[in-house]
Amino acid sequence: MSSRWSSLFTFCAVLCASQSVWAHGQCDESTGISGSIFQSDPSCKSDTGLVMLSIDKCGAFGSSISAGDACFDPNDTRFSNGYRDTVFESKPFLCYTQGGNTKGSWLTESRSATSSYISGPISSRMEDGVLHSSFSYEGLQIDARFELDCNVLKHCYSFTNTTSATISEIAITPYLDSDLYFGEDPILANDYGAAASGSPKTLWVFDGMTDDEVSSNPAPFIALESLDDRSLDSWEIGQYSEQRYYIEDISGGCAHLRNDIHWAGDIFDITSIVNVDRNGDLVTDRGYDVTLALRFDAGPLEAGQTSEICYAVRWGVGLPCSDADGDGVCFPDDNCESVYNPDQGDADGDGVGDACEESADAGIEDASTSDAGAEDAATADAGAEDAATSDAGAEDAATSDAGAIDAATADAGSVDAATSDAGDAGQVKDDAGSDEEESDDDSGCAVQPGARHNGLWAALFAFAGLTTLRRRR
Repeated sequence: MSSRWSSLFTFCAVLCASQSVWAHGQCDESTGISGSIFQSDPSCKSDTGLVMLSIDKCGAFGSSISAGDACFDPNDTRFSNGYRDTVFESKPFLCYTQGGNTKGSWLTESRSATSSYISGPISSRMEDGVLHSSFSYEGLQIDARFELDCNVLKHCYSFTNTTSATISEIAITPYLDSDLYFGEDPILANDYGAAASGSPKTLWVFDGMTDDEVSSNPAPFIALESLDDRSLDSWEIGQYSEQRYYIEDISGGCAHLRNDIHWAGDIFDITSIVNVDRNGDLVTDRGYDVTLALRFDAGPLEAGQTSEICYAVRWGVGLPCSDADGDGVCFPDDNCESVYNPDQGDADGDGVGDACEESADAGIEDASTSDAGAEDAATADAGAEDAATSDAGAEDAATSDAGAIDAATADAGSVDAATSDAGDAGQVKDDAGSDEEESDDDSGCAVQPGARHNGLWAALFAFAGLTTLRRRR
C-alpha cells in the first residue's frame, strides 16, 4: 500500500474514531447493552473506583463488541465526574495446531469486524456473581467463567481435548485495545503504554491527557495481567490495528508475540515497526493508539486431557510508568519492584530494599521449615521401615514356632507308635488320648496359628507401606 493510501486510511480511521469520543465518551447504565452486566459493589468506590461493563458469553467486551461497553469511574474529580468509556475491544484469540494443521478464532459472539468468531451454541448461567459459559470450537470443549471483583475482571478458560489425537499446540492470546476518555478535553490515540519488569507480567495503558509527553502525575489506566506466568509464552505492547492483524495471522502457525514495545508507521508494512522505548524504562516514549497482548500456552493436550488459563483486566489510577507493586516508585528506580515499599528503605545500603530482603528471609525460613518437616517425615519413614522389618521378623518367628509345633506333633506320633509297639493297647489308647488333649491345649493357649496369621497381615501392610514410600520418593 502506498504511503498516500496509508495516510488516507489512517486519517479515516482517526476521523471515525473521533466521532466515537462523543458517542461513547460519556457512559451510564442506559448505554446500549446486550450482554451480561457486571458492576462493582458500591463499597469499592473509595478504594478502587467503580467499573460497569457488559461482557458476552465468550468473554469479549468493548464499544465495538455487540455485548456493550466497559466504563470506569475513578472516583477522582481530576479526571471525570462519573463513568467514562475505556475499551474499544477486548477479546482473546484462540489458536491450536493438530496434525500439522493450525486453526484459530476470536472468542466472541459476533464478527466485530473480524473474519472469525464462535458461531455454535453457547450455554451460560450467572451464579453468585460469576458468569459461567460452555461452548466448543473444532475439537476443543471450552468452559469459561468471568467475575468482577471491584476493579478487576478475571477471565478463566478451561480447555478439554475431545478428539482422539494429541493437540500439539493451544494458545490463547487476550488482546486489549483501550480508548481512555478522561480529562476536560479528551485526546484520541494519545495513550501511553508500560510493562512490568518482573513477574507476574502486567501491561498498562495510561490516558496521556497531554499532547506532547506523559505527565508525572497519576492518570487513569487499564491493565492486562497474567495471573500465572508459568503458562505465559510472550507479550507485547503494540498499536491498533497492526497487533490485531498480527495475532490473527495463522499462516505460519500460532503467532508468538514479540516481547517488546513498538509502534507501526504503516499497519500493513511490518518494516515500519519501530521501537518506542528507546531509553529502556518500559514506557512508550510518546502517546499513540496503544494495544496490549499476552499469549498463554494451554497445550499440548492428549485426548481427554484438560488445562486452564486465567488472566485479568484491571482498571485504576496510577503513575504512568512501570510500577508493578503500585507504591508510586517507577522502574528502574524502585529498589524492590515486587513488594509495596513507598519509603524505599534500605538499611544496609546494598541497593535492595528492606521489603524485598525481608520477603527473601521469610522465604528462606519457610524453606527451612519445609526441610525440617521433610527430615521428620524421613525419620518417620525410617521408623515405618524398621517396624516393617520387625513385623517381618515376627512373621519369621511365628513360622519357626509353627514348625516347632509340627515337629512336636510328629514326635508325639513317634511316641504313640513306640507305645503301640510295647503291646499295652489300653494304656496306649489312654496315652494317645492324653497326648491329643495336650496338643489341643498348646494350640489354644499359644495361639500360634492365629499369631502366624496376624504376622502375615502385618507383613503385607508393611510391604504396602514401603512400596508407597518408594513411590513418593
